[in-house]
Amino acid sequence: MQSTSWSRIRNEVIKVNPDFAKIIDNIDPGDNFTIYKVIYPYGSEVLKRGLLHLPNKDGRLVPFNSPSIPAQVQQDLGYSLGSNPVSVVLKNSMEVFVDLGSRIASIYKMVEAGDLFGLWKLINPKKVPRHPKFLWDITAGARSVFMLPKISDIERHLRLCREFSINNPKPTELIDHWDIFRGITSHKQFNNCWNLEIMFFSEKWFNHRHGDSAPWLAFHHYLKSYVLESGAFWRNYYFWGLIFTLIEQKVCFKPSSYITDTVKCLFAIGVGELPGFAPATDDTAMPASLLQEVYANVYNLGDYQPVIMQPKNFELDNKNADPVYYSLKFSNTTELAPHSRKRTSVIKDLYEIRLLVDNYIRQISNNSLDVNIEYSDLWQLSNDVNFDFFHTEYQQYQNIKNSALIPEQDKRFMKTINNIQGDQKKKFPDKNLFTRGCVRVTRK
Repeated sequence: MQSTSWSRIRNEVIKVNPDFAKIIDNIDPGDNFTIYKVIYPYGSEVLKRGLLHLPNKDGRLVPFNSPSIPAQVQQDLGYSLGSNPVSVVLKNSMEVFVDLGSRIASIYKMVEAGDLFGLWKLINPKKVPRHPKFLWDITAGARSVFMLPKISDIERHLRLCREFSINNPKPTELIDHWDIFRGITSHKQFNNCWNLEIMFFSEKWFNHRHGDSAPWLAFHHYLKSYVLESGAFWRNYYFWGLIFTLIEQKVCFKPSSYITDTVKCLFAIGVGELPGFAPATDDTAMPASLLQEVYANVYNLGDYQPVIMQPKNFELDNKNADPVYYSLKFSNTTELAPHSRKRTSVIKDLYEIRLLVDNYIRQISNNSLDVNIEYSDLWQLSNDVNFDFFHTEYQQYQNIKNSALIPEQDKRFMKTINNIQGDQKKKFPDKNLFTRGCVRVTRK
């Protein structure tokens, strides 16, 4: 952890958020406006149940109010208890989520280089918080990650454990992969191969006694505008529910709460407010290239491509946006009612989800409701986004496609980041769980 100033860190901010950097340049803050630059290795817990974690003098991550953290640091960064201080990501990315035990629920899109975070409580400090403290977590890099091919062979897994001094049991669920990845990448031979870099503003930056000049007003206006823009979707999410209710009143199809919640998540992914999943094509969310080489050469995946799936934001406004995917085998939504029926199957659920998606989009795009929703996110989604449905047992269900088409139509599944020797001959892991009941989100 490094205590620094704007004059010393400004060039790093210019690279990732030049507009924000220009606003701070106009303030020309002195060196007494402290900024802290913190580096987190992959998998580190930046926030745990709403409590910020920082490296102490021994390099161990501890709660920021630990006795091993200097009192001045605690004072400077303690202005947003129950969340993190106002921060800017300088390098790589982090994931915000709630750990529900059996699954991870993403509550925000991936926070990437140049993004600001930790503003909500600061902008509205006198109001009763709308969320309880100690609720969500943040990890350095992506938390919702997994290897697409099976990696539960006991002998091969034990080989990894010996090579990298980890003691994780073999994974039985996709959610287990992250902790193994974290253990591998923290091994001494990789020497901090991947880091998240964040800058935290100290409390002095938000002291209103110096907030009346034009440059400071511009600074606070930028922060408030950022909050309004980043929170626009969730402020309007209530109206999504109203629209869906109107649609369900017009059609005979009455889905279960599980099906409805899944479709809401798909639509949130489609407008870019929740992450979907995509094959890793670079190292911005995790040290994916290193892990691909480890599983190809040490674990020995044999004939299969070491495809790593990671969270990915869908770019609705980009006509050339890469597809993202959602799987019923790895649900990452906060709202997911349990099945109301005792007997069901993934393929039947997938078919009902397709029917409901088609109904929603038809009603919205035809503007057949008694409300004007033109130019809204839902309107844009209904006109610009395709949802395709995949399963290996597709034959008996209309408009469900063969999962084998996925790697044929999306070449990201068939190559490694560093072009590992022989990867052109590797096969798609067609027995994987993820694509046996998944939805692809693409631009039309």
